[in-house]
Amino acid sequence: IVPCEVLVEPYATTRFYCYQDHLRKALETNAKVGFLDANNVAFFGDVFEKIIDPVHVMQEPAHHPMYKCTYHTKWIKGCPEYGSEVWEKMKHEPMICAGTVFGTASGLLKLLDVFVPTLQRTYCNDQGVLNALVYTRAITATKWPHEQGIVLSMNVAKTFDLGAASVVHTGDNPKAISAVRKAVEQHR
Repeated sequence: IVPCEVLVEPYATTRFYCYQDHLRKALETNAKVGFLDANNVAFFGDVFEKIIDPVHVMQEPAHHPMYKCTYHTKWIKGCPEYGSEVWEKMKHEPMICAGTVFGTASGLLKLLDVFVPTLQRTYCNDQGVLNALVYTRAITATKWPHEQGIVLSMNVAKTFDLGAASVVHTGDNPKAISAVRKAVEQHR
């Protein structure tokens, strides 16, 4: 957990600014790190042993590409930095979740050195910007597909078998939350 005592505009930037500040000061460059949403992520295994590249981003289920999501459409197409031109090139890609990002401290710091200034310059949504940066190759990241099962991003999932997932991000999906609660009960 990274302590954060500042508020940075746009406010969605704050957590990433604090991650950036913390990584610059506190960690070994090869340390394995995760940026996670605080209240809807469950660990069922050691995801850190699976980190082999500097940055790993999680793709949501492939059956629900970005163009099916009104939020992603608005976040990317409506961002003056990207607009319709970038949107058209990436709208068929799986959504990437800003609430589950893993990598090495040095790799994630490089990501943040591009991500944070972009957020501050554009005032666009953090998840929309992350998707645009990954799919335009402005940052280098290994994409972990939801279907690979290492990290499950369940917001738009159709099935709720957690399999051998190391991490499950339920989002606001009530069926995913129920599946995680059941799995936690079984592990007790």
